[in-house]
Amino acid sequence: MRRRGLLYAAPVGLALLGAAATGQLLSASPPAAPETITPQRRDVARTVTATAELLPAREVEVGAQVSGQLSRLLVAEGDRVEAGQLLAEIDPRRAAAELLRAEAALAALEAEILIAGEQAAMARRQHERLARLGARGVSAPAAIEDAASQRAIAEARLTVLQAQKRQAEAAAETAQLNLQNTRILAPIAGTVTQILARQGQVLNATNTAPVILRIADLSEMRLRAELSEADVWRVRPGQPAWFTVIGAGERRWEGRLEAIQPEAVPNRDTVFFHGHFVVPNTDGALRSRMSAQVFFVLEESRGALALPLAALRGAGRRGAEDAVAVLQPDGRFAWTPVRLGARDEVHVAVLDGIGEEARIAPRAERVR
Repeated sequence: MRRRGLLYAAPVGLALLGAAATGQLLSASPPAAPETITPQRRDVARTVTATAELLPAREVEVGAQVSGQLSRLLVAEGDRVEAGQLLAEIDPRRAAAELLRAEAALAALEAEILIAGEQAAMARRQHERLARLGARGVSAPAAIEDAASQRAIAEARLTVLQAQKRQAEAAAETAQLNLQNTRILAPIAGTVTQILARQGQVLNATNTAPVILRIADLSEMRLRAELSEADVWRVRPGQPAWFTVIGAGERRWEGRLEAIQPEAVPNRDTVFFHGHFVVPNTDGALRSRMSAQVFFVLEESRGALALPLAALRGAGRRGAEDAVAVLQPDGRFAWTPVRLGARDEVHVAVLDGIGEEARIAPRAERVR
C-alpha cells in the first residue's frame, strides 16, 4: 500500500512543478508595447477646392471683313504662325473692281472741280470788273447784282464738288482696304487651334464678320476657376494656388489668384464666380479647354512635422488646449502642449512642442 501511494504522489508532484515553471515563464513575459506613431515631415495646407477650365492667355478669332469666296486656306489646325503671316485669301476680283470704280469716280470729280474752279474764278473776275465800272458810273447796278449772283453760284458749286471729292476719297480708301482685307493675316503669333471655314466656302460679311479660324498663344495658359458662393468669401487676389489635370499624375502647376469676376455666373440651380490666374506653359503640356482641379491655399506649412488630426487632443476644437500624448520612458503617456500650424482634412502641422523622435498615441481619445 505504501508503494502504491508513492506511485500516485509522483505524477501529482511533477504536475505541480510544471505548473510552477509555467507560471514563472508567464510572469517573465514583458507587457505588450503601446501602439505609437512618429511625426512625419510633409506639406500641410488648408485649401478651397474648385473645378476649373484652362484657356489660352491670349486668343484671337480671325474673321473675314469682306464678302466673297474663300479661295485659299494656307494653314491647318495645330500650325504655328507668326504675326503678319498670310493665313487665307478671299477672291479679290470683286474688291478690285470696286476699287477701280471708286478711283474712276474720284478722278471724274477731280476733273469737275478743275472746271468748277475755273468757272468760279471767271465769275469772281467778272463781278470785280463790273463792280469797278459801277463805281465810276459806267456799269448798271442790275448787271453788278447778276455778276455777284453768278459768282456765288459758281463758288457754291465748287464747295459741293470739293465735299463730294472727300466722300469719293473715303470710298476709294475703303475700297483699297477691302482689297487688302481679301488677304487674311495673322494678328498675333501663336498656334492655329481651330478652323471654322473651308476653302471654297462663300463668306458673307455684310452684318457680321464670319470667323475663319482661331489663333492662340499657348505659351501661357489662363486658369478660370468656378468659385461657389460659399467659397468666394474665403479667397482673395494674391493668394497662392495650384492645380492638377487629369492624366498628369502628381504633377502640379502653381500660381497666384489674380482676379475674381465681380458678377456671378448662373449655372442651373447654383451660381458661381470666375477666378483667374495665368501660368507658364513652357513645355506645352497644358492644352486649351482642359479640365483642372484647383486648390486655393488659405494656410500652409511646408516641410513641417505633421500628425494625423486624430492624435490631437480635442481634434483641434476651439477652446481645447492643443496637446498630444507622448510616450514616456516608464511606458506611460503624458500630455504635451504643442503649437500648431496649417491643417487639412487629415493632417495637422506641429510647429513646436515635440521632435521627430517623439512617439505619439495615434488616437488621443483612447489615452487615459
